[in-house]
Amino acid sequence: AEIQKFDIGWIDGTTAYGQRFPERAQLNNIRIPSLYQLLKAAGQPLFVDAKFMLEIKSDPEFAQDIDYRRQLIEIIIGLVRAAGVAQRTLLHSFDWDLLAECARQAPDIPISFLTQMPKNMPHQGEDSAHSISPGFSGCEDNIPKMVEAAGGALWCPYIADITPKTTALAKELGLCVAAWTANEPTEIDQMIDLGVDAIVTDYPGRVQRRLSDRGINW
Repeated sequence: AEIQKFDIGWIDGTTAYGQRFPERAQLNNIRIPSLYQLLKAAGQPLFVDAKFMLEIKSDPEFAQDIDYRRQLIEIIIGLVRAAGVAQRTLLHSFDWDLLAECARQAPDIPISFLTQMPKNMPHQGEDSAHSISPGFSGCEDNIPKMVEAAGGALWCPYIADITPKTTALAKELGLCVAAWTANEPTEIDQMIDLGVDAIVTDYPGRVQRRLSDRGINW
């Protein structure tokens, strides 16, 4: 309830974060919904085809706390099931231990593994995932195999990390590939050329336009 007091409709354009998204619309009185409110909204006729890639954030201070992980995932899965959207939800995280707990508690809900190589982490200007992700140094080309071995249905690599070789390997292993975060037209084109299954972006209209311009009905 406390977090819903914040109005998140406006972004401060003087900050580094605000300058990254100059095209963002400014809206009044926009509140953060609870997870259950968001999931329940999917039951409305307008959103019956909506799918959820539900990213689970991890607190590094509790990274070794087994009870914390268990309780967190119990709450999330309980809300997903209560809202009746388990069949439309993908559980998604940088924290592979959390995803293992997801698989243990809800083997019927697919899990998605976010990855980012340490050399590219500073590029995002946000909190690093390094402290909660497995070490990938020296095994960059085998990350899809690690995802498959961990029970993943989807691999979600950072756009600077993905290559034709790793994309082909992921497809060979039966993984879906969703690259993040492609915002610039050149980045979007690169991901289309690689043949990824999905593109994570802050500008869906740009992706739709590039697909349309190239005659691709995705």
